[in-house]
Amino acid sequence: MEIVKMIVVLAAFILFFLLLNQLEKSEKLNSELIRKILHIGSGIGGLALPFIFEKKSSVIMLGAVFLMLLISIRIVKHKITGFKKVLETKNRKTFGDIYFIMSILGLWIVSNEDKVMYALPLIILMFSDAFAALIGEFYSKYKFNTGFGTKSIEGSATFFLTTYFICINFFLFFSDIGSINIVLVSLLLSILTMILEVISWNGLDNLFVPLFVYLFLRLNLYLTAQELMYKFWVIMILFIIIILNRKKTTLTRVAQTASL
Repeated sequence: MEIVKMIVVLAAFILFFLLLNQLEKSEKLNSELIRKILHIGSGIGGLALPFIFEKKSSVIMLGAVFLMLLISIRIVKHKITGFKKVLETKNRKTFGDIYFIMSILGLWIVSNEDKVMYALPLIILMFSDAFAALIGEFYSKYKFNTGFGTKSIEGSATFFLTTYFICINFFLFFSDIGSINIVLVSLLLSILTMILEVISWNGLDNLFVPLFVYLFLRLNLYLTAQELMYKFWVIMILFIIIILNRKKTTLTRVAQTASL
């Protein structure tokens, strides 16, 4: 039965990918938009895995197949070269799709069937990253060079706000922590994942963000409000120090952000 489920999931993904490939060829949608549709669609598939499969080994095998498929698309030329355009834009070469699958597998292995710990990192990655990229692509006016590429203030702000909204609602419905803790955990997660997204390169935010969210939740979710408040003020003080000394250091902007 598990094998049948694996075949069905694999077939559904291939059909989804073929559809996006046709959209790419038709040029009816922007390439970045197609990539984000793939991003969100893959995330929805990842969220469904705990409800489809009963054995961890099944998802690990399926993930290995997906990784081989994605790597093959990048390596093999001729007939499947067109599929590569779904994964990358002309101006941006990235391995984000591969890192995305690695994140799903990593979360699947370490979450120990805890659906909250598995789902929230993926939801943040799916929507915060996608919305930030689209806002940055189509509506940004204030851009900055990170050293690995160009980001925008509007995109980072969108990432922060989307993450905060997701966390607040997720904890309200699926956790038993207090209201003050929900606000503080959501605020800290939103700030830190936004910074992590800014300093990531070549699609590594697809790996860094979900695994960081998982580790953060494991370490901080059930701390007291006072302990969380201490952490918040430490982050704010460090941020102020970096802002005040940004012109006195030889570090680049991205290095200053990474130091925070």
